[in-house]
Amino acid sequence: MVKPGLWRRKMSDDKECFQTIVQLGLTNSQAKVYLNMTKLGTGKAKAIWQLSGVARQDLYRILLDLQKAGLVEKVIATPSEFRAIPLAEGVSILLQRKKNEVSDLQTMAKKIVKDQCRNQKGLFPEEYRCLMIPEKETLALRIKESFDRTQRSIDVSSSWKRLSISLSKYKYAEALEKGVQVRVIVNTEDEGFVERIEPSLLSKPNFEVRWMPHLPTTVFACLDERETYISTDAEAGLENACMLWSNYPTIVALVHNYFETQWNTAKEKT
Repeated sequence: MVKPGLWRRKMSDDKECFQTIVQLGLTNSQAKVYLNMTKLGTGKAKAIWQLSGVARQDLYRILLDLQKAGLVEKVIATPSEFRAIPLAEGVSILLQRKKNEVSDLQTMAKKIVKDQCRNQKGLFPEEYRCLMIPEKETLALRIKESFDRTQRSIDVSSSWKRLSISLSKYKYAEALEKGVQVRVIVNTEDEGFVERIEPSLLSKPNFEVRWMPHLPTTVFACLDERETYISTDAEAGLENACMLWSNYPTIVALVHNYFETQWNTAKEKT
């Protein structure tokens, strides 16, 4: 008798295996047939149908598709028998095919960008706007572009949780090398955070850090006093919350003045 814990673990493993095979490119029906055939070994169509539970009228079509995919071999016999290649080899074939598809897609995407965006001045046109930038990839892309074009100043007020990731991700070091003045206000209850900042950043005369001993009520950044980012959730991790972005002079000035107020009241960290 199979113990309940082992049975549940086996069911979970089978489900995970099935989902992985589907993600690698097989349909649900194809995955059912192939995975059951790897357990059956060599078998006749009737046995495969009974074990896999797919519609009988669809079985031969599915077997033909799996043969074309290189996952099933037909044994010459009367009546015909079928054999699945081992699971490890099947996964390897599907994974390589998926890699080839991604590579082809990357090539096509680069061609589209090159052909269709050749005449665009930049990813985000220069005009006065106020936008809600969605989280994750889109937000990361816009912030990176903003850092690349910054020439004079970067002012940031953030939690240590977010800042510790962004210090390396958003090329602060490159900005400092360009001579950009970077001022950071860290809102945290952990006074020892400064010891975890890269010494190469702290050694730069144009990199300054101050500290506010509490969790942030707002998280924002102001770049070149020309554009600003304001997070919709001060407690969320980096890029896990939407951000309001604007280059309207009045909004940027409001954020910049608020930063100066914070900077003047924050504690210096050396």
